[in-house]
Amino acid sequence: MSMTITLPGKLDAREQQAAQRLDDLGALSRLRGLPVHALMNQLGIRPIPVP
Repeated sequence: MSMTITLPGKLDAREQQAAQRLDDLGALSRLRGLPVHALMNQLGIRPIPVP
């Protein structure tokens, strides 16, 4: 059984990828204004204490 990829299916997949990329870029642009310490707190990352 061969799997045929249709043009509309290919275009739909590309549109989904482009929309995801746009969402990712929007999230990254919002993160640029966030201090690293605040981002670490949001992600639950704690610095390792140095003796």
